[in-house]
Amino acid sequence: MFRKTESDDRLSVAQVMIQAADCQDSGIGVVVARRPFALLIPSHLIELVEQGQSRAILINGIRYEGAKILPVPALQRDHLSILQFRKKRPRDLISAHLPRQSVQLRPDQSILLQRPAPESDTIGKVLDVRERGDGVSVITNIEVSAGDSGSPLLVSGQLAAVCQGMIHREGAGTAVAVPLSHDSLSELRKLRHRHQIGLLSVLCAALLAVAVMFGGFALYSANTFSLASIEVPEDGNMVLARNAQALTLRSSWSRSFDTPIRRSLAFSSRVGGDRNRIAVGTAYEDGIDGAINLLDSNGNIVWSYSVPDGECIYSTTELTFDGYLVDTIHIADLNEDGLNELLVAFVHNYFEACKLLVFDLSGEILAEYWHPGSIQTIATGRVGEANDVMVVVSASNNAIKTDWWNPQTLYAFRGLDIAGQGPPYDDLAGGGGGEYFSPGTELWYYIIVNIDPDFVRANCYEICIDDFDGDGVNEIQAALTDGRFYYLDGSGAQTRIDLADRFHRDFPDVDPPQLVDIWEYHTSDEIGE
Repeated sequence: MFRKTESDDRLSVAQVMIQAADCQDSGIGVVVARRPFALLIPSHLIELVEQGQSRAILINGIRYEGAKILPVPALQRDHLSILQFRKKRPRDLISAHLPRQSVQLRPDQSILLQRPAPESDTIGKVLDVRERGDGVSVITNIEVSAGDSGSPLLVSGQLAAVCQGMIHREGAGTAVAVPLSHDSLSELRKLRHRHQIGLLSVLCAALLAVAVMFGGFALYSANTFSLASIEVPEDGNMVLARNAQALTLRSSWSRSFDTPIRRSLAFSSRVGGDRNRIAVGTAYEDGIDGAINLLDSNGNIVWSYSVPDGECIYSTTELTFDGYLVDTIHIADLNEDGLNELLVAFVHNYFEACKLLVFDLSGEILAEYWHPGSIQTIATGRVGEANDVMVVVSASNNAIKTDWWNPQTLYAFRGLDIAGQGPPYDDLAGGGGGEYFSPGTELWYYIIVNIDPDFVRANCYEICIDDFDGDGVNEIQAALTDGRFYYLDGSGAQTRIDLADRFHRDFPDVDPPQLVDIWEYHTSDEIGE
């Protein structure tokens, strides 16, 4: 086996295989310490270990026991992890030489991808360096396969980045890598010092002992996580969660997705409980459908759903609506069983046909509804004397659009009675298959009439459900962008209209119009005026 000498520019690397009952994952690990033996590996390799599913860990074909995952947030942000073994260390592997500063990468720069065998090393070039949010990825022209994940990329013999996957270019898969940040390199250098590692182990043991004394609090465990907040870099593909616990071995975790994240929300699975779930909605990009993903508090994906291609009821033989993205996420206990449901609006191209779905937290679809335009706002709560929850929605409606603008609407459902399609039902035989799709189950459906659409085309930017008039029962307030505030009771009756200064400024001496029922509007000769 190859043995590194001080004059070599190569790092000491090993083949890593994680075996489970019905699957396995493999990649490359960079040796960062020998006492104790520690490997730098891509984070995806430790998922089977974290979930307790791994049955064997093989390093260069040799079985290793007693694996431990070191929680290092700086490395986690670079999608890297440390796998440590205390009882055995290889004699034929030595610690890698680490640069003191991160290596700056640029297009056309020469770079070497190292594999376990020297004759398999590949020299190539950096094609592109992309910044996405607070992260950086490097695309190269070096062809790789699935087992190359974790391979180090060197510049002039110095560790610069770690291969995390591949991107297909003209049929071949070329390496995509994540550069090592300054913080990551700093943490790796700490692992080289045996006494510091020993001190950390003693400290962790002491904290765990204190935890046992006080009832075995999970506060000190690397396997527990209390959600404090989540962040998504602008136009990023990654969600970053931070731990609410002040003393913890895992201050944060991150999860990446195939397409940019459009919406995200941390919430509690039970009404009034601590936040323990994260809903992440992604966009449609490069042929990959957007999806709603439910994550647990540790960042594991519980389930995921995308609108299947060919399902849209508004598609025809001439026009097909495929490729949906998540545009709205709302949490509510619609059946009042103490458990929250997930309301998700999928839209096509941001403004075309829309589908509203209600999921329970196991991923079962409880209700679904099609609308000929994008849903923009959702509010839920009890209204009037009714004992059940109302769902109030604002949306555009393309089925009654004029040549140059789409009327905005306001409508409502009762609890989980959300089904059918939105009016005016111009194409009941949708889906391209000629099958009938029933009218929607809306309690009422109004059009927001514009006073002067050439000047201002108002939409409903906020819906609130509260006791606004102090009579002890809730009503609905719909706030419009032109300064109108409509108040409705549970039956949809309009109780009053308030006007902001903006409305009086833009439309002096003009009475605000009432909301108009969809069928009255649809049959009117004044549509579009």
